[in-house]
Amino acid sequence: MSRAEVFADVDYPVTAQRLRVTSDVPAHTHDFVELTFVIDGAAEYVTRTDRRPIGRGDVLAVRPGTWHAFSACRRLEAYNVYIGQELLRRDLAWVLDDARLARLLLAGGDSSIPLPESTLEAVAIRLDELAGVVPDGVPGGVLRRSLLGCALGELLVSWSTPSRIPAIDPAVARALTSMTDDVARAWTVAELAAVSHVSVSHLHRRFSDQLGTTPMGWLAGARAERAAVLLVRTAAPVAAVGRAVGWSDPNYASRRFRGVYGMTPTEYRRRYAFGPAGASRAGQ
Repeated sequence: MSRAEVFADVDYPVTAQRLRVTSDVPAHTHDFVELTFVIDGAAEYVTRTDRRPIGRGDVLAVRPGTWHAFSACRRLEAYNVYIGQELLRRDLAWVLDDARLARLLLAGGDSSIPLPESTLEAVAIRLDELAGVVPDGVPGGVLRRSLLGCALGELLVSWSTPSRIPAIDPAVARALTSMTDDVARAWTVAELAAVSHVSVSHLHRRFSDQLGTTPMGWLAGARAERAAVLLVRTAAPVAAVGRAVGWSDPNYASRRFRGVYGMTPTEYRRRYAFGPAGASRAGQ
């Protein structure tokens, strides 16, 4: 599923959909951020690195390019929220104010503890409204942005405990922004530390504490994610895709991509391509 399909009828790249799933959902990917709130039933959630049961109250975040599947679905009902990833650097940049929410949306994965009933019910109300937003003379972007903000705000309230995870360190935020804005640049940790106005050791420590990876590890994942989106969305040669994200050597690019997605760029495109890339694949 592509963002061209998901956002075809909206004037702002945020929308929601309530789904009832009674059969397996095969492995697939997309080129936007997806948040899934499970409101009923059960299933097995499958990714490259994990297979685990999910049920009411679970929250899943899927980054662009990340393949995932659902099996053994038993009356599964969920809200899917579709978000243009560019919003995380603009209108939704405030998510960096809470490290747990930032980690969920920037790195993907799932919440470790199911949402309490009161929070899930409050989120469902907001997402029902978001799914029903239609152009009516009021700029849809205002309504969509506000309703999504309310739903995410409910998560923050449910996570607000005495041991609440603090906001993302400003140095980490500056490094993230720098790498995201120029993912193809040959960044070094020393350059990122200089941009962030901290020492290399401080940046390494805070990055690892708050995002669970190193700056270079995050950059490799960001490059792979950008490459995955280009592979499924365009018909550009694989070598050109690698160069576009900062991997000039095709063999090196293939190894790094496989390290993230468990398959070569060519195999990834063959399995998941849509748009021009899918048309090119179908014509072969």
